[in-house]
Amino acid sequence: MQRSLLLQVHFLDGRYHGAGAWPPSPARVFQALVASAGPQQRLPDDVVEALRWLEGLAPPVIHAPVARAGQRVQTYVPHNDLDTAGGDPRAVESIRVGKVVAPHLFDARVPTSYVWRFGVDAVAEGHASRICELSAGLYQLGRGCDAAWARAHVLSWFDAMELLRTAEGRMLRPSVSPRSEAVYEGGAMFDCAVVGSLDSLIARHCASAERFGVDRTGRKATQTFSQLPPPLFMAVRYGSAHTRILFELRSPDPTGGYVHVRLASAAGLVRRIRDAAVERLSRAIPDRRVDIENAWIGRPVDGRAIAAEKRIRIVPLPSIGHEHVDRGIRRVLLDIPSECPLAVEDVCWALSGLALSDADTGEVDAVIAAAENTEMLGHYGMGAGPHRTWRTVTPMALGSAQDLGSADAAKWANAIGDALRHEGTRARAVEVLAQRTPFERHGVEASQFVSGTRFSEETLWHVEVTLDRAIRGPLVLGDGRYLGLGVLTPVRDEQGLLCYRVMGGLAEGVRPGGIAQALRRAVMARCAGLRDGKLDGYVHGHEGSGPMRRGPHLHFQFDPERRLLWIMAPHVVDRRKASARERGQWADVVRAMEEFSQLLAGDAGALDLRAEVVDGVRDPLLVSCRMWETVVPYAANRHRDAGSAYAALAEDLQQSLHDAGFPSASIEVLQCRGNRDGLSGHVRMTFPVAIAGPVLLGRGRFVGGGLFRAIA
Repeated sequence: MQRSLLLQVHFLDGRYHGAGAWPPSPARVFQALVASAGPQQRLPDDVVEALRWLEGLAPPVIHAPVARAGQRVQTYVPHNDLDTAGGDPRAVESIRVGKVVAPHLFDARVPTSYVWRFGVDAVAEGHASRICELSAGLYQLGRGCDAAWARAHVLSWFDAMELLRTAEGRMLRPSVSPRSEAVYEGGAMFDCAVVGSLDSLIARHCASAERFGVDRTGRKATQTFSQLPPPLFMAVRYGSAHTRILFELRSPDPTGGYVHVRLASAAGLVRRIRDAAVERLSRAIPDRRVDIENAWIGRPVDGRAIAAEKRIRIVPLPSIGHEHVDRGIRRVLLDIPSECPLAVEDVCWALSGLALSDADTGEVDAVIAAAENTEMLGHYGMGAGPHRTWRTVTPMALGSAQDLGSADAAKWANAIGDALRHEGTRARAVEVLAQRTPFERHGVEASQFVSGTRFSEETLWHVEVTLDRAIRGPLVLGDGRYLGLGVLTPVRDEQGLLCYRVMGGLAEGVRPGGIAQALRRAVMARCAGLRDGKLDGYVHGHEGSGPMRRGPHLHFQFDPERRLLWIMAPHVVDRRKASARERGQWADVVRAMEEFSQLLAGDAGALDLRAEVVDGVRDPLLVSCRMWETVVPYAANRHRDAGSAYAALAEDLQQSLHDAGFPSASIEVLQCRGNRDGLSGHVRMTFPVAIAGPVLLGRGRFVGGGLFRAIA
């Protein structure tokens, strides 16, 4: 039976002014416990032993009331540099600096709880009891105005978890894995005490008494100030939606390598691993067998099915990434949701070193070991940029697909939409291609995956789905997602185009160039946030103090007729293959523009946007065509002496075509005007052969000008 130390902190007022996120970090609680030991010059030996025991435990589970941000208040206080004002205390007004106070507001009736887990041990019980006594002296948590009191209890781990589950508020679990290569999804970082934290706090306290000194080496004695040593804490991720750890199938022979499992045996492999892990973990903690079967198998408890966000998932990852690879299964991904009733370390232990025996001979044919190389995860959309097009490696099982034909696109979109919703993904399917045969070489036909499952051949399909937004992996869909079916891999997007439709908020009579400029500023801001303020010329198109003369950079356009915003990669506009560096730069742009749904465009309004899937086959900006006409006026690069404005505009456009690598065209100037910005107008071009879009020409082609569309 696992034991736990439950510490509940009660704030006297429903406000918390401490720095950082809510709730207070476990490191702050540890410091408050040290301070609660009293004003003694030296901590009692039993207190030191108890605190060192506490810092050696795994990070605690946190449960806190839901908080909201309070009103920000600006105060002005003097900074610690009176020397800049001549050392005169009367000049303190001149060194005041602004300080923003933004408290967190919450229900003071709900305590903030911290639960540490430890094993059954008489010594540990004694230390836990001493911490309970120590907690009675806690008087504040956060800043000096955050008065609080605490009570601690020693009880079983199960009782503590049940108490928190039934309490009002939010539970945050630490994402701590025995493997440093674990991959987490979301969450926030909180400082936690580790071995050595108490000694670092004692050293910091001792140094505070000696931080002011006198330097007598010069002709005149001067006062010196020494920086205090920092406390020792460890940053731990809390509230992660998933903890994912990669394991390998290894030969039981120490000199052997990977064990190869046929792709069609994916479901059988998952069953073998799952059942062996359940049996191993049940023997180790028999009192948790119900929770174990609930989390691993999804077996209903009291007639109720377990929620998807609590189930552990084993995802087989066939070897992919090269056209000649055999697609055998050599690795599995362990996916542990944050709401899982089992501890992450227990789940990892159940798989680490697990031996898989042959059902007929009883001989061990594979051993599961934590992977040292996690590069394979990149092939399944993890650790890289998001993607919009995904393709099955193992077929998708959809009960509703039994009566569907592969050509019924609308019904397939609804079926995939249901699968996406069950997976918890907000993206929606806009294009679906379904077939029985695999999409890639060395793939396996869908009907071959029936063995070891409850599904019929009619419900298994290989699917390629395009979503309305880019998402990250792993992506596992369908009714067989807990049996290794429906594993998808992203299709690399080399298109280099992002498109957004204006759904509302657009003012009348606005200039396309102004909206394109606003889009450029938004992209720059989001990319700067992704790279800690650093921007590449690929995004902003400038070098030094002026426009970039050489080097590729993005194009930004607004199609006013269809109310579409475009971000175009330079290799697409230049009709060439992107370099490796450009692919990385474009991936950063796509990642930065995730969830982009509103554009503040000044006089044009606050635009509500929706991401659109680019149709490279039918979109009039991208098709191949002989006749092209301006959507946005063409702006001449220079005003040539050609006898008339119309002739000058046509001559300049002909030169632009030559510079861009297009063939000469027959040009008809439909409208022309000149102003202080130069010569511009609407034109129509007819080429001797079909030209593929996009076509962007002229002085304003990078930001809102010279956009052409095909004329059928």
